Amino acid sequence: MFDSPLEWCRVYRIWVAVDGSRAGCALEHGCTTSRCPLEHLFTQKPPHARDVARAAKPGRVVFEESDA
Repeated sequence: MFDSPLEWCRVYRIWVAVDGSRAGCALEHGCTTSRCPLEHLFTQKPPHARDVARAAKPGRVVFEESDA
């Protein structure tokens, strides 16, 4: 049984599992498009995207300048 969420890729006209990363999907299917129509659906984001989202939470200090 396949439990991963599937979405239809209208560019390559295939079903793709979106429980991984966009980069992994591109490698698996040979995708060369720079703009993936399913990009927002992938569950694994690049490390920098997670860090930016985590730092953007209210009440969290991202960068603090010193007066030195």
